[in-house]
Amino acid sequence: DRPTGDDVLVIWNRHRWQETFVGAYERAGGKVIVVENGYLGRDFNGSLWYAMAVGQHNGAGRWPAGDPERRKQLGIEAHEWRKDGEEIVILASRGMGSEVCRQPDGWPQHILTTLKRRTGRPVRVRAHPGPQPSARDTTLSNDLQNAWAAVTWGSTAGLKAVLMGVPVFYGMPLWIGASAGRHIEQNIEERFLGDPMPMLDRMATAMWSI
Repeated sequence: DRPTGDDVLVIWNRHRWQETFVGAYERAGGKVIVVENGYLGRDFNGSLWYAMAVGQHNGAGRWPAGDPERRKQLGIEAHEWRKDGEEIVILASRGMGSEVCRQPDGWPQHILTTLKRRTGRPVRVRAHPGPQPSARDTTLSNDLQNAWAAVTWGSTAGLKAVLMGVPVFYGMPLWIGASAGRHIEQNIEERFLGDPMPMLDRMATAMWSI
């Protein structure tokens, strides 16, 4: 009831209904560790994976970051950026998490309408597959097979798209994948085709298995 600076609170994700409780720890100087499914999926590489950071999640928290050896140890590599493709695929999220991290209500449809005014390319929304295991009869790879670019608020699917070599635009400013993509407010015809490895190095040091 009365946290101090010596206390550590560990929570799963960070939801709006938790803010009063979590805020009491932060105001007292205590440390809040936010745990969530691993950034590349909880079943990445045949193990059960979690992501952990201080204060926030989805890249907005703090952790010792940026070790290429850690990334190599986990076998995280990316394909070369795709040069072809025709459509823009919006990767919808479930809208869970804190105010700074959650996808805003109605964001996929809003971006769909916006992009149809900004580009002559075909644009469509890929609905979130729902809780795992998914009952979808198509995979992310299939959904992106003709993608010129993917658009995400800040999702695991967006990170997987980067690994597939699909250029990504994002909405969440502090998204963990931001340095390997471009913000959705930028020119949709100017995709990020730079080096994704610094982002992947940073991501790898936030992922852990038991």
